[in-house]
Amino acid sequence: MDRLLELSTSLATDGASIFCWAVALALLVSAGAKLRNIEAFRLICAGYPGALWIGVRRLAPCIILVEIAAGAAILVPVRWSLLAGIALALAWSVIASAAVALRRLRGEKRFRCGCGADFSQESSADWVLARNAPVIVGLAMALAGAGARPVGASDAPLLLVAIGLVLAMHLVAAASRTWRRVREWATAG
Repeated sequence: MDRLLELSTSLATDGASIFCWAVALALLVSAGAKLRNIEAFRLICAGYPGALWIGVRRLAPCIILVEIAAGAAILVPVRWSLLAGIALALAWSVIASAAVALRRLRGEKRFRCGCGADFSQESSADWVLARNAPVIVGLAMALAGAGARPVGASDAPLLLVAIGLVLAMHLVAAASRTWRRVREWATAG
């Protein structure tokens, strides 16, 4: 019985760690895309409530810094850094989701959200909110003590799983965009 409890605890810790590392990698990929095309990202930011009041030229770099800081902090092999990174990623996920929800409440159903690597693609506000909900719950659970641990030297296989999850997420998004474009092309033709 003790071995079963130890195994289940290990699986929970590994799962929480993989989840947090995947979120960190996704944040870093997203920040990289924003850095490569900051002007396009600034235009996207201008569509959000309050962005013009804050100043898009200041807001866009701040968002990029938050994503880099959260992603990097989660991947630093120190417990306090992991927790700080998870807290920052959670706060950012809640703020970004609230901004999307405000646009949805204004009646916008599809818009360029700026939350991935493809700034040309419009996303469904409902889909973005549905996608962010489990991320927020997972980060909250990890922060509340679900057992995520810092990256260690022996965690290379688990880190590869996290990388695989991020790659799979991007492949599914690309396949979805392609499918949508094919349907639009078939309807137009």
